[in-house]
Amino acid sequence: MTNFKKILVATANPDDSGQVRTDRFISSIQKGLQDAEKSDVYNVIPVLATDLGNFANSLEKHKPHILVLVGHGDRLDRFVFETQDGEREFAKPIPFANTLGLYSETLESVLVMSCHSQSLAKEITKHIAYAVGYEEELLVKVAKEYVEKFFFYLANGNDYELTNRKARTVMQNKIHENQMPVLFQNPSKKVISKGVEQTEATKQDNETLKDLGTIHIGDKVGRDKIEKQFNIKGNYYEKDR
Repeated sequence: MTNFKKILVATANPDDSGQVRTDRFISSIQKGLQDAEKSDVYNVIPVLATDLGNFANSLEKHKPHILVLVGHGDRLDRFVFETQDGEREFAKPIPFANTLGLYSETLESVLVMSCHSQSLAKEITKHIAYAVGYEEELLVKVAKEYVEKFFFYLANGNDYELTNRKARTVMQNKIHENQMPVLFQNPSKKVISKGVEQTEATKQDNETLKDLGTIHIGDKVGRDKIEKQFNIKGNYYEKDR
């Protein structure tokens, strides 16, 4: 029996913030899934212009496997929700991560598509297996390409680590390293991809990564092996900061 996976996409764009076409992020996710072999495994659930209360209700109702937050972040590492009046409502990293931790039985990964979200992503991985965040500003056009490729590779049977590595290759010649998305992980909560049949090529890729372990910037041996295996070059590795 197929294990369906829910993707909850929560967007927020307060009136006094720079406008982000959050609908286009949702379209990018859907396109990535549609182009993939196993697109029918995933169900995208959008929650638009959401405040903290509505977001909490959506978590409880849907209990997603993947959460995507799209909007703004501030320099205090907070994700910015919006009230019903269009005003800012801030989610502080520690209590927000604690809330997500209540859903750790189903929630596998969180993508925070906002500026200054790296610290929040790192806090989230105290409770959840994987989280993606940005150290500095998020460049919307390139970020949309990243999420499209992320869900394309994920829906083709790649695990989260390999999915992120492949998705980052679309950005490697377009932006600086400190503008790249960073995948953080909690090794004690590592997720084995379920519900998607892997191709033989994907199985081989995943076995290669198991042999290599986690690759960090500066690990020349691991870098050379990755580049040779996937025929890619550039700054596409995760790093802890």
